[in-house]
Amino acid sequence: MKEIVPIHLEPAQALTRLTEAQALSLALIESLLAVPSDALDDTIGQTLARLGQFCGSDRTYIFLQTRPGFMDNTHEWCRTGIAPMIDMLKDLPMTMADPWWPLFDSQGHVYIADVRDLAPDDPLRETLEGQGIRSLLAVPLREDGRMVGFMGYDSVSEVRSFLQGEIFLIQSVANIISAMLTRRRIEAEVTRARRQEDLERNRLRTTLSALPDVVLELDSDLRITAIHANDRVSTPIPPEQLVGLQLAKAFPPHVIAQANGILQVLERDGIALNRRCHIKVGDRVLWYSISAARNATQTPDGAPGYVVILHDVTERRAQMAEIERLGQIVRNTTNLVVMTDPEGRIEWVNTAFEARTGYTLAEAHGHKPGDLLQCPETDPETVARIGAARASGQPVMAELLNRTKSGERYWVEVNIQPLHDAEGTLVGFMAVQTETTQRHDYMRKLELALAAEETARNRLDAAVETMQDGFILFDADQRLVLVNRRFRALFPKMNAQVQPGASYGDVLQAGIDAGYLARKIPDPQGWIDRQAAEFSMRLRTSGTLRLGDRWLSFSQMPTPDGGRISLFSDITDFKDAERRALADRALAMDAAQDGFALISSRGTLLYANPSALRLMGIGSKEDVIGQHWLDTLRAQVPSNDFGIAARKLDRDGSWNGQMRLVRLDGQPVDVEVSAARNTDGGLLLILRDMSERLRNEAERERLRNDLALASRRADLSLLAMGLTHDFNNLLAAISGAAGLIEEDGTPTTRALAENIGAAVDQAAGLVRRLMSLGRQSPGKVPIDLRTPMRDAVTLVEAGLRPPLRLELSLPDQPVPGLADPTALMQMALNLCVNARDALLQSPAADAPGRIRLAMAPMTDADRARHFELGAPVEGRDYVRIDISDNGPGMDAQTLDAIFTPYFTTKGEQGTGLGVPIALEAVRAHDGAIGLDSAPGAGTCFTILLPVAPDGKTM
Repeated sequence: MKEIVPIHLEPAQALTRLTEAQALSLALIESLLAVPSDALDDTIGQTLARLGQFCGSDRTYIFLQTRPGFMDNTHEWCRTGIAPMIDMLKDLPMTMADPWWPLFDSQGHVYIADVRDLAPDDPLRETLEGQGIRSLLAVPLREDGRMVGFMGYDSVSEVRSFLQGEIFLIQSVANIISAMLTRRRIEAEVTRARRQEDLERNRLRTTLSALPDVVLELDSDLRITAIHANDRVSTPIPPEQLVGLQLAKAFPPHVIAQANGILQVLERDGIALNRRCHIKVGDRVLWYSISAARNATQTPDGAPGYVVILHDVTERRAQMAEIERLGQIVRNTTNLVVMTDPEGRIEWVNTAFEARTGYTLAEAHGHKPGDLLQCPETDPETVARIGAARASGQPVMAELLNRTKSGERYWVEVNIQPLHDAEGTLVGFMAVQTETTQRHDYMRKLELALAAEETARNRLDAAVETMQDGFILFDADQRLVLVNRRFRALFPKMNAQVQPGASYGDVLQAGIDAGYLARKIPDPQGWIDRQAAEFSMRLRTSGTLRLGDRWLSFSQMPTPDGGRISLFSDITDFKDAERRALADRALAMDAAQDGFALISSRGTLLYANPSALRLMGIGSKEDVIGQHWLDTLRAQVPSNDFGIAARKLDRDGSWNGQMRLVRLDGQPVDVEVSAARNTDGGLLLILRDMSERLRNEAERERLRNDLALASRRADLSLLAMGLTHDFNNLLAAISGAAGLIEEDGTPTTRALAENIGAAVDQAAGLVRRLMSLGRQSPGKVPIDLRTPMRDAVTLVEAGLRPPLRLELSLPDQPVPGLADPTALMQMALNLCVNARDALLQSPAADAPGRIRLAMAPMTDADRARHFELGAPVEGRDYVRIDISDNGPGMDAQTLDAIFTPYFTTKGEQGTGLGVPIALEAVRAHDGAIGLDSAPGAGTCFTILLPVAPDGKTM
């Protein structure tokens, strides 16, 4: 039999048909999987109708094996105007389809696109034409790998062609129908087996109920005189061994003890009922229910005897234990369990039901579940089907939309089973509900995702077609999926080969055959194999391609699903612009004042502009072009400087710094060098002569230092001049005291003489400190950091006039540090003098002017605050110095400029170097300085100075 190959459609048409077929198949499969067995035939009929309408067939049907060797037409759908044939096609031999069974195994289907293409003598053609069939598609139905029938699609009015993908999707639906039919058959067999099992169990229970229990007759001495038991009744001890024995010799001690208790009840009441005892027989423990009564029949000695009935309750006891365990399981299961009476009114619910619905057992008792849980959105057909099953006492499975007590909607799959007593009377129903809300949410999201995917695909197709770049897409199997018009315009010689479904290798071969790709590659097939390997390794590639007088740039990248996208852009205009830009750049570099040098990836000097040649002392570029750049520059650059620059260039790809070159005439020249790697691995060097700039900067620095030193010395001289008056007053006091000594030699005179000596010492110390301000600092030495603070305060106090006062607060213990005592004294002196001058210019209105210098250990808050200069180093100890006043404070403009050299608020009386000198002293000691001030709120400088790491007292 010749198989007709499906027609080829345009990619968009084929994709649309496959997408629609896929959506329909998913919907049909979902409905088949969700349908209960009793509604399966209706659902299969609906499935055949929807598939027939979609496929354009006139008759869609199922043939199914009904008994060995024979099959029936079990389901059928016919288009309007087509006569049904289901009633005529019954009990047909399966040999009628013998030509199809091998094709089902080998091809998975039988597809005849046009019956007229069959051989004229083919019996199948005669059969099909006799029924007016023009096209036919049949797919097998299997059960456990065995073919049990097929699903067919007949076209009568016209020829119908199927895509291969449509056939596969139809086969998927057929597989689900096979599985659901198999499931229904198995469920029916299970139901029959269960009914048979119940029948046998009831028959056995009736038989057992007719059998007597074991009856013992005892005399007054508790001797067993007779045993009545059916031969099939199991007894712990054979009856023939018990007759004539007393109970004490026949049974274990615990049984005898219980027998004595029963005897006492008999003596009192004459009867004892339902006493329990157990006897171990081998590895088993048998439980018996014992009932006893006095025997009215007199024994030969005239004493009454006893009758004992033993009922084996071992199995019943085990069953009760099992029932209890099952009850615990039902109570604790996560499924919702409901027990109702025969009319469907709730008698019991488990805790899971209470937790999910919000109804307690007390609230739900006596109500029908539907009255509590169903909502307006609940499917009425499903509700009616459940009601019909309940009315007939039949089990039923369904899926319902319910709502909780609070109104929350949720889906459940409910399995309702009838409950019968021992006589088979319906006593109620048990419903087990499994929540399926999450599955419904997932399916809803899946539907939305499929719709979004379809929309995205349409947008992608439209976007790809409007792209200015050539676009081609391959899937994970290296098959062409999509190509746009721009790609075909760029590569017109490949249009015949570039079709959906073509392999990646075939497209590359077409590019080679057309002369677009791999023109200079000696082994084209090897090149194609390497490209396919890169495809599998999901590598990104890019580059340029020259086609005649045009240039193309291309990039290839993997897609998330394992496919590959290639983009081709015409960059001919960019290439032309690039050539013009390179020419313009060469002219600009030749005219530049800075030196430019280009070095190839092999290290040879490609270009040097006149400025570069002049800096290196080279007369002509022809002398160095083509030489290795290391040979050209190594003789000019000191080896140490060259090594540092080369290592950083190799590590980072760029380097900026300064070098001193030695020209060929022996003259040194300082240059600023910038070096960077080019995209091709070469180097770009930019050289800038900085000799004149360095000389100018050095001269400016020297002048700045000289000016600062002169200003500082002028400030110190001015301070010394201001203190001269105080020294004169102090010397006058000394002179006056000396006169009194000459006039009076009493003890009082001696005390005055001691005061005179102290005043003289103080004056001498003051003079020494004034003199030290003008001397060169000895550098950093170990000191007690409190000492320069005291010295500065002493100098400032000498020039204070009431009501101004200066307060000093220092730690009791020495504060060791490595410091320049003069620099720190000048720092404190300048800041205190600035505070004094501020108070003199704007005295405090509500309080005397106050200057305070305080020293204390640094706190965590100090470490975290903002500083205008420096910051504390983690793990290092500091001391905090606060120099504050209650003066007028500073506005925002003054705060911004206070650290700027030569900025002053004192007019002609100020130099503007006091705060910068303090700033320099803090910087020289690796400290930090912060400033807090506001108009009317005074000023406070906070200084952090490192203390000696060993903590020793200086």
